[in-house]
Amino acid sequence: MHYRLLKFLHGTAYLAAVVVTVLWFRGLTDWRLGAGSLTVSAFWLLLTAIDLRHLFRTYFDILSRLSVLVPLALGLALSVLGFFTVPEGASQLVAVGLVCGWLLVYLRYRHNRLSFQQEGHGPLPEGSWINPPAEALEPGDLILTGGMVADTLHESVGHSETVVLAPDGSHVLFSSYMDRGLVFDPISTLAAEEIYVVVRQTVPFTPVKLALEYPLASIMIGQSAGWAEKAKAARDERLRKFAWILPQSFSTWLNRKFPITGYDWVGMFSGRIAPDHWICITSNLELFHRLGVATKQYGVGLLGFGTGLFDPTQPVRVLNDPAFRLLTLADKAAFESKREKARIEGVKS
Repeated sequence: MHYRLLKFLHGTAYLAAVVVTVLWFRGLTDWRLGAGSLTVSAFWLLLTAIDLRHLFRTYFDILSRLSVLVPLALGLALSVLGFFTVPEGASQLVAVGLVCGWLLVYLRYRHNRLSFQQEGHGPLPEGSWINPPAEALEPGDLILTGGMVADTLHESVGHSETVVLAPDGSHVLFSSYMDRGLVFDPISTLAAEEIYVVVRQTVPFTPVKLALEYPLASIMIGQSAGWAEKAKAARDERLRKFAWILPQSFSTWLNRKFPITGYDWVGMFSGRIAPDHWICITSNLELFHRLGVATKQYGVGLLGFGTGLFDPTQPVRVLNDPAFRLLTLADKAAFESKREKARIEGVKS
């Protein structure tokens, strides 16, 4: 409830800023040109300053970067406009103060970039362990990779997979795909990924959770397959009803472009979280929740009123989830040291 309340206040403040800006630009307020430009600029500066620490911490999310750069460009332009259109005196001092405030935001933004490294299409926290080998992974690790979504949104990562301990003792990957739905994949498929990072549970899995991970994931795969079967039958029935008006080419295009595999196409774009079919990241988070892992709330909507209100769950956002920690170069050094020690002991024996 606390998170939803904060989400509501945060979203309402930004909507209010947008409404005030639009009303002023359309001339629906009583403010003069100079006073109005300074008022709108001050409104955006206050809102940005309040949210700045969070935006800098989540710089890897493109929405956070835009939440700084767009108000920065707008506020700086309006402050300069206000300086040249208000009467000389105190009003111009206010304009100068706003210009200085926006310049300070820009300088801090540039300095914050130094804490991140560019990988693929977007930034990741400095010191991230890029492409750790499969033998370094543990059950419950969440792998964040690139892909079509990352390319489209210009993010560093856009797909997620969970490492699951199989009954034979091997590790497999659990995730949902557009063309295949929810499946297990051999961990060897990681070799085909160009860039990926790993976040690990801050609280290690207990033996009970390790034993339950594979059965629960298998149950979810069954749920997803069952939903897909029913959805396919329902779509085929609807297409048959309209076969007299819809060409066969439309049915072929629809099934090729949006195959029913158990992948949640609606959730991908809207942020809703369905109970029986998922996108990659929501399937991973659902598995963690069934295992009793407490993560941040996702998909609660733009104003926290529920799912499906334009709040898609992006894999990159788990980088700011306290339930996980990103594997870094320190983890890489520890892993390589342990592997070298085991090699030396093996030679001696």
